Amino acid sequence: MPVVDENGMLRGIVTVDDVLRLLTGELSYIASILEEESREKGL
Repeated sequence: MPVVDENGMLRGIVTVDDVLRLLTGELSYIASILEEESREKGL
């Protein structure tokens, strides 16, 4: 997916790998929060 500025000039490209890397990090963060909450509640 192209990334363009306000003038329509190409500034970069977002790849599937970029999206997957971001999602992996976000899901890991969410999992760590859920794990911590489960421990606090004794589940």
